[in-house]
Amino acid sequence: ASYAAVVNVAYNIASRHTSGAINVAKDGTAATAETTPTALADLSSTALTPGYDFSGFISEMRLWGTDIGDTGIAEVTT
Repeated sequence: ASYAAVVNVAYNIASRHTSGAINVAKDGTAATAETTPTALADLSSTALTPGYDFSGFISEMRLWGTDIGDTGIAEVTT
């Protein structure tokens, strides 16, 4: 809902999901982390389907095996 429904508008987003926090960043700014989740779903046996409800194309996707923190997700969206 943060972006207008227009053709070919580039934007950068990132999210981090840990056992104690969930957060997002867009275009260089991280939101305030949500620290109230008590558990995350175990998705280890679930197929990764990025862009499932996405109308466009993903030009690059990265996945980190360690927590890069709020500063990291803000930096990677610049």
